[in-house]
Amino acid sequence: MCCNWPYWQNLLINIAISTAVWVTVTILTKPVEQEKLARFYAKVRPSPFGWKPVAGLVNTPGEPALSLHREVVLWGISIVFIYALTFGIGKLFLLYWAQGACLLFLAAVTGGYLYRKALR
Repeated sequence: MCCNWPYWQNLLINIAISTAVWVTVTILTKPVEQEKLARFYAKVRPSPFGWKPVAGLVNTPGEPALSLHREVVLWGISIVFIYALTFGIGKLFLLYWAQGACLLFLAAVTGGYLYRKALR
């Protein structure tokens, strides 16, 4: 990109090129086989939202799939965990001990929650 362009123009060009590439690749490649999607669905158990055709192919007894609401909550907590861990370590490297400790504490709390609720 040209260095003299404002940031927002570089960003728009980046978004446009990235979108053109992924749309082209999506159109030109063959879809994933239903059997592979069914195996993935049975293993991961995502919310049926957006997966209804595949969910109908899978007979998975036991624990029900996560709801979309629960997936969104876990996603949000995962973002907090990743940022708190990343910035907490960064703050410690920069010798901001209190801020780093607080962020790492937040990462520990959110990580523990994710471990108990999502990775059991």
